[in-house]
Amino acid sequence: MGVSSTGDIDIYVVTLVPGYPTVNVTNHPAMDVHFSWSPSGDQLAFVSNRSGSAELWVIDSNGANATQLTSDGGSKHSTAWSPNGRWIAYVRNDDIWVYDRKFASSKNLTMGNGENIEPCWSPSGTQIVFVSDRSGNRDIWVMDASGANLTQLTNTPQEERRPVWSPNGQKIAFERGTIGWSNIWVMDANGANQLNLTNSFLGARRHISWSPDSQSVVYMLYNHLYRINVDGTGDFQLTSTGSNRRPSWCKSSTGQHFIAFERTEAGSNATGIYYMSPNGGGILGKISGNIGSCMFPEWAP
Repeated sequence: MGVSSTGDIDIYVVTLVPGYPTVNVTNHPAMDVHFSWSPSGDQLAFVSNRSGSAELWVIDSNGANATQLTSDGGSKHSTAWSPNGRWIAYVRNDDIWVYDRKFASSKNLTMGNGENIEPCWSPSGTQIVFVSDRSGNRDIWVMDASGANLTQLTNTPQEERRPVWSPNGQKIAFERGTIGWSNIWVMDANGANQLNLTNSFLGARRHISWSPDSQSVVYMLYNHLYRINVDGTGDFQLTSTGSNRRPSWCKSSTGQHFIAFERTEAGSNATGIYYMSPNGGGILGKISGNIGSCMFPEWAP
């Protein structure tokens, strides 16, 4: 799954199974971005300006039944579908909103208190972790799915970004640092036991993705991908050539696992979606074919 730019920006679904077609899901001259999968894997939420302003839409994963959900304008991004399928969280004008599919209505959870971005649902669907600068700089906060019980989890002079809940719900991984450098940290879901996994002042470590068993994460550093255990051991490099970004670890809890990622080969201007084993051993193949530059891979549930 990814976004491709072939004259305009569309959302595509591809498969590793030979013979299955690549589907241009949105297939519209407008800009279709910021997608997230439904928990059942049969729909996608995304942001599109096809109606004249940036609005929240849903569409079947085969490209059918595109439906506009909001019509209030403003800047929208960072969609995140709740595990039970009822709510879609998103950012509108620096606040976190949720769209309730049962009652076809939206609610502002953060109510204009600073910049509130990067929502991520807990696996239970009862909480949302996010980034806010309401205390002076960007820290990690958590709240109930209703917006109640707002709690600050981090409070340091450095900025924290991109929190990601572990699949088992016990931990949250995040980036901490500055523009020039950052490390990968993990903490308990209540903010306790914060641990610096990578512990270096060299380079910016970005774009965390959890292993299905919640025991390790993959991340990007200097255009290469690395894997490390959540106790800080076993850090090793997965890629060694090209420019590699935005890893996405397959969420399957059984069978063979893969990491999908963006890759730009040396001397090329085109970015493709590739996949590899999380244990290293080289790249297994290119997923995206020849459909222009492709970005933001995300496995279906």
